[in-house]
Amino acid sequence: MDLLEQVKSEIKPNSSALKGMKSFVDKINQRIRDLGINAECIPGGSIAKGTYLKEDFDIDLFVKFDVRYENISDLLDQILKPYKPVRVHGSRDYFQISKYEIVPVLNIKILKMLKMSRI
Repeated sequence: MDLLEQVKSEIKPNSSALKGMKSFVDKINQRIRDLGINAECIPGGSIAKGTYLKEDFDIDLFVKFDVRYENISDLLDQILKPYKPVRVHGSRDYFQISKYEIVPVLNIKILKMLKMSRI
């Protein structure tokens, strides 16, 4: 094994971390569907980019809401209620559940949609 591969094996978490994340994302997306909300939970941050490190990572998830929704932090709070999240206040509130940080965002595909949104 060359040096690069050796270093990678020492710093990259095993795949069980990703398996648990996928299951959690699936559960959130199922709850979103059950509530009839037009949104989708997706991984973000270092997990999505594949740059996370062993023993030193949290899992960033983003819930992308249709631009017609207002108060997306409150809506996300409703979605996550069964998981008893901790609400973190900021310019836009987000939520923590164990190693997950879940952030509400608008699903803006083009700049014109941003101007139409009501945030």
